[in-house]
Amino acid sequence: MSRYTPFIALVAGLGVSQWVRTLPALAADGLSASFALTPAALGIATGLYHAGFALGQVPCGVALDRYGVRRTVLGLMSIAVAGIALSATAPNLVTFAAGQLVTGFGCCGGLMCALRWAAHALPAERFGAASGYILAAGSSGLLASGTPSALAIEAVGWRGTYAIALLFAAFSLVLALLLIPRVRIVPSSRSVLGDAADVARLFVARPLLPCAVLAFVGYAAFIVTRGLWAGPWLTDHLGLKLVAAGDALLVISLAMAAGPALWGFLDARVRSRTAMLGASHVLGGLVLLWLAAGGGGTLADVAALTLFMALTASHVLVFAMVRLRVDEAILGKAMSAVNFSFFAGAAVLQPLSGAAAGRFGVEGAFAFLGGLCVASAALFLVLARRQHPRLAAGAMR
Repeated sequence: MSRYTPFIALVAGLGVSQWVRTLPALAADGLSASFALTPAALGIATGLYHAGFALGQVPCGVALDRYGVRRTVLGLMSIAVAGIALSATAPNLVTFAAGQLVTGFGCCGGLMCALRWAAHALPAERFGAASGYILAAGSSGLLASGTPSALAIEAVGWRGTYAIALLFAAFSLVLALLLIPRVRIVPSSRSVLGDAADVARLFVARPLLPCAVLAFVGYAAFIVTRGLWAGPWLTDHLGLKLVAAGDALLVISLAMAAGPALWGFLDARVRSRTAMLGASHVLGGLVLLWLAAGGGGTLADVAALTLFMALTASHVLVFAMVRLRVDEAILGKAMSAVNFSFFAGAAVLQPLSGAAAGRFGVEGAFAFLGGLCVASAALFLVLARRQHPRLAAGAMR
C-alpha cells in the first residue's frame, strides 16, 4: 500500500467534518421552526459542535502520539457516526444539542489525523504545502453543504439531510478501516494523564502563543460566518430563495476549498509566513466590517463573503508554524493544543455572535467577528516577532 493511500480515507473523514459543521447555515430555518429557536438559541445549540470539537483535542492529541493515526481515526469516527444519528433523530432541542456536542467530539481529529499522517509520510519542507492541499481536498464537505444540501433540505427536510450525512460518515469509517495501515508506535513512558497535561501546557506555551491567538479568533470568524450567518444574510438580508442561497454558498465554499491550496502554494514562495498570515486576517476582518456597514447588494455581498473566506483560509498555515516550533515527538499533542484554540474560539464566539445578531441583526454578528479578527491578527503579529527556542519533548517533563 502506498504511503499516500491513507489520505483517501483521511480526506473523506475531514470532508464529513466540514459538511456537518457548516450544514446549520442552510438548516437554520428548519431547525428554528422545529425547536422554536431564537437566533441566540440557534447560535448556542449549533455552537456545541465546536465545544465538542474543542474538548476532543486533548484526547485526540494524546491518542495520536500514543496509539497512532489508525486507532485514533476509527475511535473518533465511530463517535461522529453516533452523534450525527442523534442529531438527525432528535425529538427536542436538548437532544439535538447533545448530538451536536457528540458529533463535534467525534469529528475533532479530521484535520489532525491527516496532518499527523502527513508529518509521518512527507518530508518537513513539504508539510506547509501539504497541509493546504489536505484541507482543500477535505473542503469537499463545504461544497456538499451548499446547493446539494439546499436541494436535499427542500426534498427530504433537515432531518433527511442529516441522515444523508450519516451515510457518508459511515462510509468514511469503512474506508479508514480498509486503507489506514497500522504503524508501530514507540510506547510512551508517561501516563495518559501526564500526556493530557502536556497538551494543556502546550496550549499556553510561549512558542505556540501567537499560533493560539490567531487560531482562537481567526478560525471562529471564518467558520461561524460560513457555518451560521452567511445563510441568514443571503436569505433574510438579501432576500434570496433557499436554492439561490445554496448556489451562492456553493461559490463561497469553492473559495473556502481553493483557499487553503492557494495559501499552501504561496507558503513556499513568500519571504514571511508570519506577515502573510497577519495581513490576510486583517484584510478579512475589514471585509466583514464592510458587510456589517450594509454591504453593496447581492453580487457585491457574495463577492465579499467569497473574498473573506479566501483570505482567512490562510489559517491552515498555523500548523506549519507549529511544526517548526516543536519536536516531532510531541507534534501530535502540539497540533491538538493549537487546534483546541481553533475550536474553543468557535465555541465561545459563535454564541456571542448569536447574541450580537439577536440585538443588531446579522450586521451585528459581522461587526463583532470582523472587529475581533482585525484585533487578533494585530496581536498575532506582535507576539510572533518574539523569538523562542524550539520546544523539545524534554521540556514537557
